[in-house]
Parts: sequence; C-alpha cells; structure tokens
Amino acid sequence: MKKKRGIKFLSAVLATVCIVSSCPEIEAAPEESIGEFSLNQTISEEEFAEPEGGVIPDEATPISEEEAQELHKLFQELQGIETYSVPQVNNEYTSNYGYSTLTTSQEQSCYAEIKTKAYQFHQQQQQAILRQSKDSDGNVTSEYYVWAEFFISEYGLDVEQVQKVLFAVEADCPEFFWFSGSFTYAHVDGLVTKVYPKIETDYIEAETRRQTQDNIDVGIQPYLSAIDQAKAAGADDMELELLIHDMIIEAVDYEYIPGTVTPQSAAYAHSIAGFFEGTGVVCEGYAKTFQMLMTYAGVDSIYAVGYGNGSGHAWNLVCLDGEWYNIDLTWNDMGQDASYTDGIRYRYYNCSTDFFGNHVYVPSVFKGMYEVPETNGDTYNYYHYYGLYATEEAVADEVAFVEFMANAVNQATKRRDYLLQFAFDSIATRNTFLTYLEDYETEFLERVSDGYDVYKVAGSSTQTSGSPYTVYFPMLRIYADTYEVEYNEEDAELTFHMVKGRREVQQDGNYQVFYMDNDKPGQAKAIVSGLGDYIDIGENEFIFCIIEKKIMTVTPQPTVTSQPTVTPQPTATPQLSVGQVSGLKLVSASANTVKIQFTKQTGAKGYEVVLYQGSKQKKKVTTTKTSYTFKKLSSAADYTVKIRAYAEQDGTKVYGSYSKKLKVATATKAPTVKSVKKRNNQAVINWKKVSKAAGYEIYMSNKKSSGYKKIATVKKSSTKYTKKKLKKGKSYYFKVRTYRTVGGKKVYSSYSKVKSTKL
Repeated sequence: MKKKRGIKFLSAVLATVCIVSSCPEIEAAPEESIGEFSLNQTISEEEFAEPEGGVIPDEATPISEEEAQELHKLFQELQGIETYSVPQVNNEYTSNYGYSTLTTSQEQSCYAEIKTKAYQFHQQQQQAILRQSKDSDGNVTSEYYVWAEFFISEYGLDVEQVQKVLFAVEADCPEFFWFSGSFTYAHVDGLVTKVYPKIETDYIEAETRRQTQDNIDVGIQPYLSAIDQAKAAGADDMELELLIHDMIIEAVDYEYIPGTVTPQSAAYAHSIAGFFEGTGVVCEGYAKTFQMLMTYAGVDSIYAVGYGNGSGHAWNLVCLDGEWYNIDLTWNDMGQDASYTDGIRYRYYNCSTDFFGNHVYVPSVFKGMYEVPETNGDTYNYYHYYGLYATEEAVADEVAFVEFMANAVNQATKRRDYLLQFAFDSIATRNTFLTYLEDYETEFLERVSDGYDVYKVAGSSTQTSGSPYTVYFPMLRIYADTYEVEYNEEDAELTFHMVKGRREVQQDGNYQVFYMDNDKPGQAKAIVSGLGDYIDIGENEFIFCIIEKKIMTVTPQPTVTSQPTVTPQPTATPQLSVGQVSGLKLVSASANTVKIQFTKQTGAKGYEVVLYQGSKQKKKVTTTKTSYTFKKLSSAADYTVKIRAYAEQDGTKVYGSYSKKLKVATATKAPTVKSVKKRNNQAVINWKKVSKAAGYEIYMSNKKSSGYKKIATVKKSSTKYTKKKLKKGKSYYFKVRTYRTVGGKKVYSSYSKVKSTKL
C-alpha cells in the first residue's frame, strides 16, 4: 500500500525573468514555455487489469410479527442506559441527491426519521442488538445485528420504497461508516409496518465506533486543509475535483484479502474508514470518500452502483457547469507507484456514457438504487479539458501535430503535471500520432524550443493501451527559479528544478550543474547534466544574466540655519503602465459555456474580461488567471469578448488598453434523432432540424456504449443521412451532434441520444 505523501497543489510555478540593458537581450520565459523534446524509446502495448467486484448488494429480509415483537423487547431493555457523545458528524459532508430522488412526502418523512436516528446512534454509547433465528430444534440458523427500530405503518410504504429510502440515506451520508443498507422488516398486506436496519458487524461495539470516528477525525484533516487552501487560492470546481481525485489515489491502493486477488470483504474497505484510517479500500471506499470530500468542497457529486466488467462496482458522478460526468477513482488507480506512470491515470475521469466503457448502471438489480442523470458531455473530460484528446484533425499534417503537442505541453506546465496521457478518437489517429512522434522530432524542436525550459521523455518506453486508445507519454522538465541574479562579488548560481511526472528529482546524485562566466556582471551560462538513472538527459544549456547591484543614493540632510527651511518637493512617482493583452483565443464551448484564454501580460495584477452579445454588455468580471469560463449563457448564441490588463499603484487600478475583440459562440443544444429505419442493406437516420446549426456529424458503432466513429458530416439544410453497405443480421447504433464554426474553430453540441436498428 502506498504511504501517504505530502499534499501537492495543482498550480503552475511562476518563473520571472528580468531583462536589463547590461545583458544581451534574452526573451522572458513564461510559465507556458516549451523547450527541448526528445523521443528515444520503443512503443509497447500494455493493458491495466481493473479490479473485479467490490460491491455487496443490500438485502431486505422479511420477518414475522412475532420476531418483530421479540426485537422490540430487546430495544426496550436498552432504555435508560447511560450514553455519552462522540465527535459531532459534520453536516458539510452530507449530500442530498438521494433525498431529492424520493418522489412522495411519505418517503421523505421516512428518510428524515431514519437519518435523525442514525445521527443519534452515531453519537451515543449504544450497543447494536443481536438477533438469532432458530429452527424447530432450537439450532441457530442465522444471526445479524440491528441498530434501531422504526414503526412506519403511517407512511404506507412497500418494501421497494423502503429499500429506496435506506439506500438514499446510505448514499447521502458516507460519514456513517457503520451503516448498512440491508434491513429486516415486518409487513401487513404488502405494506411495511416495522423496519430494523442492520449494522456492519465490525462496528457493533460502541467503543469501536468511537475509536474509528476519532481516527477519521485525525486522518481527514490534511485533506480538508488542502481543499480549504485551494479554495482560498481561487481554485475552480475542476481544479478541486482533480486535487481530491489525486490525493485519494496517491494515499491508498485497492485492498485485496491478503494472499489473494479477492476484494477485501471487511467493512472498513467499503467505507470512508478504510481510507482515513489508512487500512485500504475497495471501490465503495474510493467512491464514498470521493463523494464526501467533494461535498465538503461544495461540488455536487453522486455515489453510483452498477456493474464494472460484469461484477458489482461503485463509482461517482460529478456535476460541472450543470452537466454530469462519470468518474471512477478505483479504475484510475493503477495500484502502484509505477516508475513513470506514477500510479495515476485519467482514462475514467469525467466521462460521458459513451466513453465510460465496461460500466453498466442497473438500478433494478441493486435494489433501491436511484436513477442518475444522463452523462453526455465531454467539456470537462480530462483529455478534452487539458488538450489531450486528439482527433483526426490534430494529426492531419505536421503543422497540426506540432500545434497540438505545443498546447498539450503548455497546459501541462500550468498544472505542473508532465504525465501526459493522450486519448484518441480512433486507433488510426493514435498510430498516426505515434508516427509523428518518431518522424518529426527535429521539426518539433525547431518550432517550440525557446532555450529556457527543457522537456524530455522521462521513461524508456511510451505505454499504449486499447479503447479508448490511450497513450502514456511521461515527461521530464528542467527549469530555474529565475534567469537574473545580482552581482555580489561571488560566483552567481541559479536554483534549478528537475520534475519527473509530478515529482521533483533531487539534485544530489541525480543531476549536477556547471557554470561558465558566472563571476562577473553580464551574460553567464549554466549547464545541467544528469547523473545515475538520469545520465541519458545529456547536457542542457541555460543562459542567464548577472546584473550590478543597484546603488542606493543618500539624500543630504538640509543644514539648519536661522533661515526658513525649504521643504524639498517630493519626487513624482513614476506612472505604471500595462501593455495590451494579446493571444486571446477560444478554448472550448458548450451549449451554455464559453472558455477563453490569453497570454500573460508582464506587470499585470489581474485582468478585466468583458462579454458582449451584439452591442449589449452581458458580463464583466475580473480574474488573476490567464483563462476564464463564462457560464449560464444562452445556447446557439454569438458573443464577442475583449480584455484588458490592470496593475495597482497606491491602491488604484491602472488599466492597459483593450485587446482586439474575439468572436465566440455557444453550441446548440443536442439534436434529437427521430428514427433509424432499415432499408435492405442501408440505414436511414432522421433527426430534427436544429436552429443555428452549421451542420451535423453522424457517428456509428456496433456497440451501444463504445466504439463510435464519425461516418459523415452533412450541411445544415439536411436532416437525413443514409448509411449504405451494412451487413444484414447485425445491429447498428447511431448518434448525431451539431457544430457551429466561429473564428475558424468548430463548436460542438452534446451528442443526441442513441438510436439503433438491426438489419
């Protein structure tokens, strides 16, 4: 199992480069700078085997009225037992999605009663009650423990409704680590009269629950502190999600029964206790911990149960900008601190249903499991969001490939994450991409090298895997804190950093630095070369400036005489000036959001970003970041954006001039496929016309949930497409999305719902 490591923050390193007249001109090294790129490795196919199983379905077991009466007597005997409080459960951990799915006031009232009593039980020294079932000879046939009794005749609920209520409480309150969704019940004429919820047998002792809660309270603190610090620094929901995702995966591995490949069945592994106590978790533990921390961070998330690779499995859904995504931490944890993959992947990070292969959501099998929202978007999919998803356009030619790679490395530098993990729309795109990595290294170097930051492949091989055709491309970055130092009559040196993936490589024994001309003002040189395991990085040259110290001028004090003292006039403070922002571009858009990005302006304290619709100003915001996402916009709408930088002087903002205006647009809403009709060996796809769509893209697969490929692009005037040369006896699945073109960039809608036909 991994040991817990220090909390990392997903922020860029600020590299400040000052240019002085005494040195030859050196361009500033922005935080997005790209340097040398080297590819000297072989390609290997590698599949990671996701854990099988991990969820134990809840059960509802009927008992006779006589058995219920015996249980009632046992609970009466507990009355008057002295109780004491344990640490208070924090309501900031509690979700309400399960409650929101309850459709009647009776279900909601039952939920409130069970949840209230669960809080009381959690905070008191109350023993769970053992119930044994015996046969006619007095032999014990089964036994279980229950923690409360509920008389619910007044609610008029059947057993399926009670299952729904119990699951909603369990899913909304992951802090109840002892809670089991299983229960026994008595009923009359199909309606439940009494409910006795079971407790996980590892936590029947009150003292055990108290000690576990104490351990959780201690173990959770570093995670809450990291979230609080990230929020204080202005982290958005995606950044908070990534922080929580990575912290969880770095802390634990999937827990098997020792000496086997069977998922751990102990209760701790199926709850938050296994995580915060450090004992290990299975899928339920990953999912409940993630939901708990996401709720604390203020981001909506859902606990989901279904099948993964055919076995019981749990994962999460996350809501970003009003759109839901699937995320599976269990399958993103590669189970070890692998040399170059770092134990984390993002193959199942914020996926649509189509991209979330091998997951099947079956609420009818997992009794009481609520329905979850549709997950059709890709805006916040890890690969899409960070520019790591390559379509055929990205490898259309050398220029497109270089632009794609430059953007990918730029974004990696911003988030200090050099474990580049690419995904592709097809295996053909992936193979073309790998060919460019081999064949166009020289051209890539010529186009992106700036002489400052150095990037290299960190590993001996690039790992690739099957659908969705991912490539793990580990990188190493070398950079200095600054490229300007003051002359102090001693040899000037820089502080260098070498980062592999997300980990800083220590200088001693791994790399060394040599200097030239670093003993006098002017231009100096540093050469970083690898040692030991890093000998193959070669020599890497960096130029920096040594400047004269600024001489402090002492102002003479006026001589005191009998003449009136003349007060010197204050020297005018130089007026700050800020340049015009450049590089403004559209990054992505959905039906309700537009994300823009621009170049960092030297000396800027922040930026004023203005959105117009026609001549009317819609929004004006300020930000300290070099990107901004406008939310809650109208679908299929045209906008313009302009931006200006500002500095602060004596508490007053000093603005630069506005940038050139940028045209942006939102996507349309997802189209509706009306029908897919078969005709001989053809399929005719019909959809509803979407206003303001420039055209439509049609996708087809032989599977409902994966494997879709674009088969056609049609103009906006069309609402029908015929796919020919299909095979009889086979099923075909189709979906459609619209596109609009703005500034030469296509803006895509979400996909339609899938329609199918069998020839």
